[in-house]
Amino acid sequence: MRSDWTTIKKLIWLKQALGGGSASSWATHEGLLPFSVTAKSSSIRQLVRYGTTEQSGTPTPSAPVDIVCNNGVLRMVDDELPRSYKRITGIKFDGDFWYDTGEVMDGGDAVTMTLANTASTGQNVFGSYSGTSSGTKNFSLYIYGGGSNSGSYYRYGGQLLRPKFGGNERTITISGNGTEGFETNVTATPDTFTTEVPAYIGMLPHSSSAAYTGSIMGSIDVVNSGQLRLRWIPCERQSDGAIGYYELYRGAFLEQVGTGTPVKGGYDTSHMTAFIIDGTPEVLSVTATGATPQTASVQDLLAVGDYKDAQNITNGMVTRKVTFYIFDGTEEWERPSGADYFMLDGMFYDAIPYSDDNPAVVCSHFAGKPSITSASGMSDGDIKLGDTSSYNRMYLKYAAMADADALKAWFANQYAQGTPVIVLYPLAEEASVSTPEQALSTADGVNTFSTTAATASNTALVKYRTEPTP
Repeated sequence: MRSDWTTIKKLIWLKQALGGGSASSWATHEGLLPFSVTAKSSSIRQLVRYGTTEQSGTPTPSAPVDIVCNNGVLRMVDDELPRSYKRITGIKFDGDFWYDTGEVMDGGDAVTMTLANTASTGQNVFGSYSGTSSGTKNFSLYIYGGGSNSGSYYRYGGQLLRPKFGGNERTITISGNGTEGFETNVTATPDTFTTEVPAYIGMLPHSSSAAYTGSIMGSIDVVNSGQLRLRWIPCERQSDGAIGYYELYRGAFLEQVGTGTPVKGGYDTSHMTAFIIDGTPEVLSVTATGATPQTASVQDLLAVGDYKDAQNITNGMVTRKVTFYIFDGTEEWERPSGADYFMLDGMFYDAIPYSDDNPAVVCSHFAGKPSITSASGMSDGDIKLGDTSSYNRMYLKYAAMADADALKAWFANQYAQGTPVIVLYPLAEEASVSTPEQALSTADGVNTFSTTAATASNTALVKYRTEPTP
């Protein structure tokens, strides 16, 4: 048996040496997408997509430049709103418009809102009102008068309650238990019902009284059985500048009803806490004449210099060689005595060790420089990572900042505005994660590999069969 197996191995080696068998039936091509290869019908043995990071210019602190990878732009976004809307601090009502929520109210609901600068004349504020006939169930708020003389009609189910609003800015809650946050609160008896008509913001259906004049600040929340079921977020629609409310759970934007003019508050960045890759996910395609087109999804892939993330599409393995950091102003920057630059220690232990050929970091607000650049040789607006003694140290030159405290405050302000400083750098140790395998194949003839990536320069490697399957 041992002698026979040795003979077989020799025959296999001889066949391969003469150009036959599996050793010569596979070829590898690496290059910029799109590219084409001439192949035989077979499963693709390996398809690797490499990371790419691009910027459309040189960033400066006053003119940052988006960092783009294959799937889109690295950015902070509102954690509750679609990218096509911008949160605002509130809406000022002028008595000539309102919003129809399209949502009926439930007897178990608790509605919380913040009112400010409410007019002293009688006006409808919020809710669902169907009149006062016997058996009619309402859930509505009407306010009249100003200051300590301000009264209210809070209609809950068949009950009419009279809390005093009290003027100024107040966060109030109306529910089956009564009211909270008013100058003088009232107690209700809980009831089980559903209103007949949808609730309005700034007006009441079936009412001839005036619409609301004043401001509603922040979101309007509806909680039922301890769970938030509705949240109307004041916002501006970016496509046309319309001012209205975006309902979080239904995904609906409420446009104004009436002829008045909503006045928006300032932009509210308090929810700009979600970091995402904002764009259309990349689709990698394999096409050939007469064959059904094939597609594969691609993970977010980054790059800094020659350090590139990679995804093996066919076996699902993703290799991470690059990571990022988002500055929020809490970092301990310092300026050495007599220096015209800032430095930050102790935060980048996972970065590659110093080497003369380390690439420049990629940054949203500063121009990245190679590690070999001396700190004293940096220009204003430069940023770099590492030197010969401290490879986890970051250096920054920003002449407009008087001291480290001013710099930290500037970083914090950028973060608060939803435009934080982002830096990408290579990892000392690559990390691997598994994603689902995606089986792809080639057809006999010319096969084209292409991509819809957000970046312009995209590379891939494919290992494919060039001879018929034995």
